[in-house]
Amino acid sequence: MDINDLKNTSDAQFKKDISFNAEMPDGTETELVLTIKSARNPEVKGKLGKLISQTKREWDKLDRPNVSEEVHTQVAEKVSVIDKQIARLMLVKFEGLTDGDKPYPCNKTTMEGLIDDHVWVRENIVSKAMDQTAFYNV
Repeated sequence: MDINDLKNTSDAQFKKDISFNAEMPDGTETELVLTIKSARNPEVKGKLGKLISQTKREWDKLDRPNVSEEVHTQVAEKVSVIDKQIARLMLVKFEGLTDGDKPYPCNKTTMEGLIDDHVWVRENIVSKAMDQTAFYNV
């Protein structure tokens, strides 16, 4: 392989947002279009690193003998809050939702509700944001 054929993987490549149709947990593609930032976007990278470090610190609390069920519950709750923060960091906007026959508005409150209430939406956001290949064809 010629060195000149290698793809550029600098962070500059990941400054553009991408949009994609979210998939339901069973793999069915939806009409919900999510626009996200890459995990390698320079605006996101530092904040994301801090949130990932917080998650690791929480999980490390379980790596001890005789951890109580209460500690397990507390860690799970804190990690869930961090997971939501990570998804919020990545989500730029959404489209394609309705409330009955009216378009469902996209604003900060509705984006937070979408992330808070639907784990599968969070998973779509974070999975795609971490997938570098999704940002090469932008």
